[in-house]
Amino acid sequence: MLNEFKPDLVHGYGSFLGSFFREALADGLLTHRPRVVLYHSDAMPAADQALIEQELGAALISSYVAAETLFIAFQCEAHRGFHIDIDRLALRLVDPDGRPVAPDGRSEVVVSNLTNRATVLLNYRIGDVATLSEAPCPCGRSLPTLDSIDGRANDELLLSDGTALNGIAIMTALERHGGVVQMQVRQEELRRFVIRAVERADANRDFLATALRRELASLVGGDAAIEVEFLAAIPPEQSGKVRAVVRRPALPPQAG
Repeated sequence: MLNEFKPDLVHGYGSFLGSFFREALADGLLTHRPRVVLYHSDAMPAADQALIEQELGAALISSYVAAETLFIAFQCEAHRGFHIDIDRLALRLVDPDGRPVAPDGRSEVVVSNLTNRATVLLNYRIGDVATLSEAPCPCGRSLPTLDSIDGRANDELLLSDGTALNGIAIMTALERHGGVVQMQVRQEELRRFVIRAVERADANRDFLATALRRELASLVGGDAAIEVEFLAAIPPEQSGKVRAVVRRPALPPQAG
């Protein structure tokens, strides 16, 4: 359909578009190549971003949106973070106690919608974690910027001592190992975890599985049962998004 319609712009969820163009390019199916790829709603793996920009030759732009507030922030041509749309909303970052955090500090996003008269949301924790920037963007726009949008605040693994391990820390550690395009960590039981991974074509599967198990064990404890499952693509949830960390609802919010 894309080859037939020949669009200049393609937009959609980041995880889906990354998987779509990765498979289409690998199988040589694209006769038409869009000029711009715009993604939103969830993250696109860094390997897929590089593929779209280098092999597809398209400009890659992301926007930050939510159902409660619509547009929150957008990337410009400089690709240095996200400009906050302060005409639509007020945004700040707070720590778990609700206190503002300094720029360059990663914390939870709180928004106040300035345009929705039907559902007024003031000081609303949207459930995302981001990093605020203090440096001006080289594009010259004066809007405040977010350095990065780092994931969901509730994407955590539960440890046996009752503490929670943030999903950002988990994925940062696992992504140190090359050979993986996309990953998801699932906590099936308190001490049983499954790492779902989409590997690169040139990856050594046995070596990669061992490295990922060792890395996750260093975070959750060596007594945990850790399985690595390689997939062609990680299935999205009903929302269409692919979450990086998933904890079974049956698990209690705290243990012990």
